[in-house]
Amino acid sequence: MKLFIWALCITSFLQFFTARYAKDFNGASVGMFNYLNFMTWFVGFTIYGLLIWSCFLTTWWVPIAAFGVTFVVKVVFPPLPGLELVSAFLLPIAYLTSIVFLIMQI
Repeated sequence: MKLFIWALCITSFLQFFTARYAKDFNGASVGMFNYLNFMTWFVGFTIYGLLIWSCFLTTWWVPIAAFGVTFVVKVVFPPLPGLELVSAFLLPIAYLTSIVFLIMQI
């Protein structure tokens, strides 16, 4: 279960950077803009669902504490456009990994 909590924290971190990149996106690609917005909202909502689900599978305070620490770190981290672009492409991989780890209860 520890791997799932780490994967969930990384997914939350990447989702925050993707949301920040979507907010400041000024490119001409409508497809990229739609991708950023979809991943921001869809993954954002399901991360909270996965967090609640993980509270029932393990000690309730461990995922909440890890998620709280991740929240503080991602808000303090400065905006870097290159990192935000990379995180937008890594977000689906991290999201699927966290779901697989939850289902396997690793």
